[in-house]
Amino acid sequence: MGLLQLLRGDHPASSAALRDAITKAQAEAKAATERLEALAGTRAAALLAEDDQALDRIERDLRMATRAADRADLALAELQCRLAQAEADEQRAELDAAHDAAAAALERGVALLTKTYPPLAAKLKGLAEELVELDARIADANEKLERAGDPRRVRAIDATARPSELGGYAPAPFVQQLRLPSVQDGLKMLWPAVDQWGFAVPPAAKPGK
Repeated sequence: MGLLQLLRGDHPASSAALRDAITKAQAEAKAATERLEALAGTRAAALLAEDDQALDRIERDLRMATRAADRADLALAELQCRLAQAEADEQRAELDAAHDAAAAALERGVALLTKTYPPLAAKLKGLAEELVELDARIADANEKLERAGDPRRVRAIDATARPSELGGYAPAPFVQQLRLPSVQDGLKMLWPAVDQWGFAVPPAAKPGK
């Protein structure tokens, strides 16, 4: 696309297209200046030679060359102005896209915490409560067996389902490791019922309630 076609186009050109056009306009402006300088020298020679016929032709060429140089200079100035605007528009579009992506991420994240997480957390909280109850049953049974002198014992749930010992050290039970933050209050836990500093607090409302 020619420089004038680019300037007359209905749609704004991209900054990349404008930079290419500026490079071409600079080359055309340089060529026009060099042409004017060459014609000026030729005109001086024709004046000294009193060659009016050649002088008429040279002056006609000078007018055309001057017009071409003016057109190239104006095109270059307009292209540089449009480049600045195009770069500003593209930067704004990039920032708008980044903002929109962040806003979409926020909306998705809030939906995950307020809609997706609560029912999952409720199930995990129920699971933890059931594990506590089952552990208590096993402990009570083992205590009765021991009091009765019965050698049988039932292994703990964690020791059976999550065997992991290093140097005789057994990790804390699953229910003690589980952490379920409350959505309703950022300082409370749904499980266990403690605040962020580990102090006991009233249980948070059940998810979705």
